[in-house]
Amino acid sequence: MITMRKEKQLYEPILNGLKREVERYLNSEKQRIGVGFVGKVHLEITAKGHFSEELKEVLDNNALSIIRVEKFSPDIMGFIQKSSYLKELITVEVKAEKIKIKHISTAKLYADIFRAKYGMLISPKRIPEEIKRFISNRYEIRGNIIIARFDEANDEFKFDKKLYPTTPEPFKSTK
Repeated sequence: MITMRKEKQLYEPILNGLKREVERYLNSEKQRIGVGFVGKVHLEITAKGHFSEELKEVLDNNALSIIRVEKFSPDIMGFIQKSSYLKELITVEVKAEKIKIKHISTAKLYADIFRAKYGMLISPKRIPEEIKRFISNRYEIRGNIIIARFDEANDEFKFDKKLYPTTPEPFKSTK
């Protein structure tokens, strides 16, 4: 019998995989841009509502308030710093099961509340064809959410071409 991994068991491998992907991208950008390019990624597991001071510094007052009042927190959150003044937020919702519409809505809500440049929904399961077709032309449901499958065996992310003809940087797979 195959046992399904619990969601919290996926946090660390997904966080590490995302960090590697973003660092690859930032290293290539650093070589291309050179002077003035910082190239830093900061990601942390925030599922239980614990946010580091470094992450809190990047959040606006409304986001800090919603964390405290509503106990709202994505599974993983962080930022990409490209220059001394530019920090782009990332929110990640992790699911151990097949992706459902309600998961997409939750991921979009987190991205909207925190004004994240990159809102993600990641699962080790393939996205069902019915869901793909349903959300492919419904921007109001999906928004800019990046939906990926995390291939644990190969430690890489798979992006569905039907949903994302061009995967947003810095999440292009280099493998």
